[in-house]
Amino acid sequence: MRPRVLARLLQIQRALVRHRLDEFVRATHLYRPLRYLFYVSPWTWFQRRIGGTRGERLRLALEAGAAGGTAPTVLNAADEVAVAAFLDGKIGFTSISAVINRVLEAMPALTPTHFEDLFAVDAEARRRTEEEVGGLARV
Repeated sequence: MRPRVLARLLQIQRALVRHRLDEFVRATHLYRPLRYLFYVSPWTWFQRRIGGTRGERLRLALEAGAAGGTAPTVLNAADEVAVAAFLDGKIGFTSISAVINRVLEAMPALTPTHFEDLFAVDAEARRRTEEEVGGLARV
């Protein structure tokens, strides 16, 4: 394999690990000859496995990407707050995807006109996620 191709595959793999989608690549038969890359690359050694099932988190990410506009911003903000709440012991592991899904449903995808719009949507998504987490923590 040429070095340039190998370098590109490593870049793709690193992006997939960062977004917790590397398990899907391992399950794809086209990548089986390159499975060893997942075990020898340093960014997979200490990667945390946090979140809902693979299918649920992937579905949420794909739906937010397809909706466009502010949906990916809402998804990212809700994910960060929900995972932080899980790490702090405020919610259970399986509640992460449910919290994110509720926030995505509550905030329709809008078309941003300025960066300030994205900052405002991010702040609102974080506030709503905190409310969702607070509601689950009290139950």
